[in-house]
Amino acid sequence: PFAHIKNRPFWRRFSLRVSIWLFLEKRELCSDQVKVVLPNSDLILKDLKLFYPCINERMFPPAYPGVEDLNIKSKNLENRKNIILFIGKEWKRKGLDFAVEIVEKLRLTDKSIEFLVLGPDPDLVRHLFKNWTDGYRLLGWDDPRKYLSNARLLIHPAISEPYGMSISEATSFGVPVVISDNCGIASQITKKSGRVLTLDDSIDSWVEACSKEITRNNLADRVGKSWTELALDHIKIYDSILE
Repeated sequence: PFAHIKNRPFWRRFSLRVSIWLFLEKRELCSDQVKVVLPNSDLILKDLKLFYPCINERMFPPAYPGVEDLNIKSKNLENRKNIILFIGKEWKRKGLDFAVEIVEKLRLTDKSIEFLVLGPDPDLVRHLFKNWTDGYRLLGWDDPRKYLSNARLLIHPAISEPYGMSISEATSFGVPVVISDNCGIASQITKKSGRVLTLDDSIDSWVEACSKEITRNNLADRVGKSWTELALDHIKIYDSILE
């Protein structure tokens, strides 16, 4: 929610732009014609309850974003390469700098690991790899599906992530994930899909978690519903409103 700006220093809050955005956000959520509010994660649900108590009675459980329903259970992990993926254009918010440190430490004991970075402009993140001579590729923005079928791990140590679509998409390809608890999707992650850590955990804890996930011998369970299941849930809500 834009209302997070209320937690910023006071001089960040006093502008016409901020006033208008706060007005519009409150209008969209609290107006009389709003019958149901569906947050997209438990994290957003908590935020909305905090900033907009006016909608508490209309707040429904999260409608987690759907994910493509892929039939990948027959694919063999033995055919996958030792690839760790990072996906995200807003690389600072999504924790690429920390991910680089983690993978760099992983490669001290396993040089076969290759780190693929999708999303950010390579020129903007190349400095993070100044100590690397090989073992990484900066791919810019490309279709993640071209790489997920060969990957063994997705790492996402985000500072802030309302949900994390790349995380659910990775699990739909059977790729396990190691993510921070700042991701909205974190509450849905079980040991069958990966690990959730905090940014206060040591880098060694992150390295250990990644090492265990990258060497697992089974595919990760998909996190989230299919788009069809999500649509059917919405139909039930519309039916209840129209009764």
